Amino acid sequence: MFLRNINTSSTTGVVPTAYQKGQSTDLTHQDLQWILYDRYEYNFQPIVCGLMIHLFHPTSQDVAKHNISFEEYTKFRPLLDQWISKFREFAIVTDGKEYYEGKTVQFSIAYQKGFLLLTRLKQAFKSAGYKVADDFAKIAFEKFKEKDKGAVSLNSFIAICLLLERSSMHIAPTANQRGLTTEMTYKDLQLKFNNMFHYKFHLHVCYLMIRLIHPTSQDVAIETVCVEEFHNLVAYLHKWIHAFRSLAYVWVGQVRGTQYVEAESLEFFPAIQQGVLNLARMKQALELLGFDMPDEFAKFTYDKYKEMDTGDVSLNGFIMICLHFVVRRAK
Repeated sequence: MFLRNINTSSTTGVVPTAYQKGQSTDLTHQDLQWILYDRYEYNFQPIVCGLMIHLFHPTSQDVAKHNISFEEYTKFRPLLDQWISKFREFAIVTDGKEYYEGKTVQFSIAYQKGFLLLTRLKQAFKSAGYKVADDFAKIAFEKFKEKDKGAVSLNSFIAICLLLERSSMHIAPTANQRGLTTEMTYKDLQLKFNNMFHYKFHLHVCYLMIRLIHPTSQDVAIETVCVEEFHNLVAYLHKWIHAFRSLAYVWVGQVRGTQYVEAESLEFFPAIQQGVLNLARMKQALELLGFDMPDEFAKFTYDKYKEMDTGDVSLNGFIMICLHFVVRRAK
């Protein structure tokens, strides 16, 4: 498996760490490996745990010298849960005779024996919120695939997601995340909303949320929102997500486009993670919110915000539409 040249200790698990002895709440990459095995019954490789540390210390090439706080770990964990869920959703498991969908077998079996071929890897990227070019997906697959399987394991998939996350978010802790201020940037909003809803909101969605609060700003990237404004945004989100879930559907079965279930019949998080809207349902959901539009404009909006690979509007796309409506009203 190809990974970046990041130094980690080779003595994992030999001597109990300060955290394991109850002397510290800070976690080394060794502690992460220990904690994650206990949580998932899966042995994350030391280098993968090192990349998790590297996410919070992006300029360091020696993560063996760095820790993260338990609070930072708990903030990161929902994102890891989401990645692992996406892996299981698209993974294939074989018993040597037959192949099975990872989502149809026990969690531990899916993690330990599941793998992703190139097409499934691209689907998992997309479902996790990462829009990557086909060329990049192919390069990542070739560099990270396990030589004995010719496919990507859970360790490899998490490693790729960690590198994608760092490149897309630059997750070096902001002043808000370090507790130095209560003001929030659009990157802080993404982290908070991701944790709150177990969903990967696109950075552009959070950028538009800042635009809603600062409609006349010429540089939204430097603007922030206060706690009260954040709670106002949360209220908007709850209302929009409720409308989305009430009309969305989720494709099921082996062949996409042949069978679906109503999102409202599912648990909240799977419903918003996997739910989509066609043109008619998008229009109905917007009407529930009081956003009326002519059919021609509705078609134009749908074509602009639908996902290219599925032809449907995801929650991210729906939230962007709602934000544009509210921003225009504010002006």
